[in-house]
Formats: sequence, C-alpha cells, structure tokens
Amino acid sequence: MEKSNFTLDKIVYCVLYLVIGILLCTLKTGFIEILMTIVGILYLIYGIYEIIKDRFITLNSVVKIIIGLLILILGWQIHKFVLLLFGILIAVQGGIDIFNSFKFKLGLVHLINAVVTITIGILLCIAPFAVSDIICIISGVIFIINGVLALFDKQVA
Repeated sequence: MEKSNFTLDKIVYCVLYLVIGILLCTLKTGFIEILMTIVGILYLIYGIYEIIKDRFITLNSVVKIIIGLLILILGWQIHKFVLLLFGILIAVQGGIDIFNSFKFKLGLVHLINAVVTITIGILLCIAPFAVSDIICIISGVIFIINGVLALFDKQVA
C-alpha cells in the first residue's frame, strides 16, 4: 500500500492557492484593491516600526512610509494609467503583427492573432476594468487549478 504524501506544507500551499483563486473569481478587481490597500498599510506600518525600533529616522524607513502612502493614495490612479499604457502597447504590437503578417506572408492564423491582439489592446483602453475583471477570473481559475494540483506536486502556470 502506497503511503500518502500529503504534507502540511502541501495542504497549506493548496489552501492558499484555492483561497486566492476563489477571491480573484468572486471579487475580481476588488480583490486587487483590497490587496493594494493591505500592501500600502504594511509598508506604512513597517516604516513606522523601523523608526520606533531604531529610535531615529532612517532613509529606508522614510522611503517605506512614502511608498505605503503612495500606494494608499494613488494606487488606483496609477493602476488606471498602467492599464491604459498597457492597452496602447498591446494595440501597437497587434499593428506590428499585422504588418509582419502581410510582409512575411505568415498566413491567416497570424493575421487573426494580430487582430485579436489589437482588439484586446483597444478594450484595455476603452474598458480597462471590464478586461481587468476577465483577467482576474482567468487568474483565479488558474490559482484554483494550481491549488488542487499542488497536492500532487504539479502546476499549471
């Protein structure tokens, strides 16, 4: 009879992946907002903790406090800008792919791929949060699958 290889590490890893996956699928970009808030607060607390622990202000602690505040105050503004920039870059890449498809006669599959790339880029520019929700759901599903496969020492992505 084969001995079960379910260790506590594997079970914890599996549960964490499943929880993150379920949160990503249910809360979508709201989960990212919560995560950004937590990270901002942690940076802020850690910077303050370093000042209290060392009993003087260091550059390292000030930088952590500033990063925490920037994430808390500007997190979603930066997020919107990054999505817009990412959408523009993806659309440009799709245009380059269309050009290369015709130039090198790559075929219909490459042309369709380029059109899909442009469409995704444009959608990211027009409706970034709708596309973000889709990305969160896909990521959540991958996390859930990884959580189940983690018990068997396998991974999807």
